Amino acid sequence: MIENTDKAIQKYLTPYRYPRPVLHGSGKEGAFDGRAVDIPFVFWHGGRFHMLYTGFDGIGYQSALAVSDDLIHWTHKGVILKRRMETDRWDRVGGAATWMLREGNGLYDLPKLKKVDGKYWLVYHSYPGTGYESGPAEIGFAWTQD
Repeated sequence: MIENTDKAIQKYLTPYRYPRPVLHGSGKEGAFDGRAVDIPFVFWHGGRFHMLYTGFDGIGYQSALAVSDDLIHWTHKGVILKRRMETDRWDRVGGAATWMLREGNGLYDLPKLKKVDGKYWLVYHSYPGTGYESGPAEIGFAWTQD
């Protein structure tokens, strides 16, 4: 344990780290996560853990969903914020999901998604140019019913 740390936070320190990544970029050329993964957001839904995360492929960000029963072994389910280069939209290069509305923000609360007006809401950002964070980012909302 760290010796010179304020006693009030001692019980929250994390002296153990899992010895290997639980999720990493695929290294596959052309894959949405070919170069890197980032921005994990873990929540409990439908009796399993889910992770919303963002992949970078050298062109831009796209965000995906993975599931797990134990928080260690994750299975990729699919890309949920895909690139739309054929459009003129502000987010055509991709979307980096950063947050979903959830119930309970206490330290020990199981993170469960919260619906507003019958929808699950997601906050994401996008950059206008291709490459790593190229140009000024803008923030948007997306939603789904399930």
